[in-house]
Amino acid sequence: MSKLTNDNWTDEECRFFFQLFLEEKKKGNKTRNGLNQTAKEFIVKTFEEKYGEKHIWDRFKNKYDTCRRVYVSVKKLIHNRTGMGYDDMGRINMSDDWWQERIKEWPGARKYKNKHVPKQVIELWKVYVTTLQMRWVEEVVCHTRKSFVMLYLSFIFTLDFVFMKL
Repeated sequence: MSKLTNDNWTDEECRFFFQLFLEEKKKGNKTRNGLNQTAKEFIVKTFEEKYGEKHIWDRFKNKYDTCRRVYVSVKKLIHNRTGMGYDDMGRINMSDDWWQERIKEWPGARKYKNKHVPKQVIELWKVYVTTLQMRWVEEVVCHTRKSFVMLYLSFIFTLDFVFMKL
């Protein structure tokens, strides 16, 4: 039924999935913990139309969860580090001393020393997280403006009421 496992998604498929995922969140097709059924069905159907293969939602959810875990781990590893380099194989290319320091700070860093770091996943997830953060800020600012306007109107109404009583 499906050739997509977490190991063999192409960059294009991954990018397309995250694009669909973000669009559905922006449309409001979300729940507290993810997407609602309408969004899930839309992603499955749209993905099938584009790539000609039908997949169950669990494949997409697994990809999302895997990408999130990789992003969190790699972010922890490279956060606030300068001079980062990658070799031709996509592995983090740093000195043994650098790796020893990272492993002391976080023992989980050891598994990334000779492992391909999927830069595409990291970049996609960065865009995803940034977009969600921007949406959250927009909602807070919008809500704050509405609250301020309501407070202001309430104040004006109270003043009018007081002056009418005088």
